[in-house]
Amino acid sequence: MSSKAKSVAKLEWVLRIGVFGTFIGHGVLAISVNPLWVSYLALFGLTMPQISVIMPVIGSLDIIVAMIILLRPNKYI
Repeated sequence: MSSKAKSVAKLEWVLRIGVFGTFIGHGVLAISVNPLWVSYLALFGLTMPQISVIMPVIGSLDIIVAMIILLRPNKYI
C-alpha cells in the first residue's frame, strides 16, 4: 500500500469515527427523551405521549446508522 493510500485510509477511519460519535451521541440523547429536544418535536404538532414514543425510535435508528458507518460503511447510508 502506498503512502498516499495509507493516508487516505487513516483519514477515512478518522471521519468514520467522527460520524459514529455524532450519531451515537444523538442517539443516546434521543433514547433518553432529552427534555431540551422535546420542544423541537412539539413544533411539528406532536404531543408529549407521541414524543415519548418517537424519540427512542429515532435514537435507535441513529445508533444503527452509527454502527453501520463504523463497521460496514455504505454509500447509501
